[in-house]
Amino acid sequence: MFMAVIFAALVMTSLLIAGIFIAHLQLSAAQFLGIALIDVAGALPFSAIGLFIGTVASGKSAPAFVNLAYLPMMYLGGLFFPLPRSVQPVEFASPAFYLQKLGLAVARTPSLDQLAIGPTGPSSHGSPILSVAVLVVLTLLFTALAVRRLARVG
Repeated sequence: MFMAVIFAALVMTSLLIAGIFIAHLQLSAAQFLGIALIDVAGALPFSAIGLFIGTVASGKSAPAFVNLAYLPMMYLGGLFFPLPRSVQPVEFASPAFYLQKLGLAVARTPSLDQLAIGPTGPSSHGSPILSVAVLVVLTLLFTALAVRRLARVG
């Protein structure tokens, strides 16, 4: 999990540099730092889930199970496009949904508000504190399950 955070920090640093010098993003230093911290810390729940999958799956099948878990998690979390109203309750089951909400809360600017999806969009559900709580609980839960499994099975 530590290596996942280190790797996320390296990726986030390169993305911030590209955002500043190539894309000319108009965000404050505090917004850039907030997004970077959220994304780096956001690696923890996903690495905890991956660690748990690694404890219950064989080395050959683990990548397939990770893809079966993460891809629907991203799509059904509304990460790439807004979900239809009939499917929106599913997004609450995805950690990607809560991580996206935190990132949007930090990056919220007047120009981004014009692109908002509206009252049914991902930014309208709950508070950032709820998002942080859900991500922390998921991290602790899956880490504990993985540690328990490793202690029992090895």
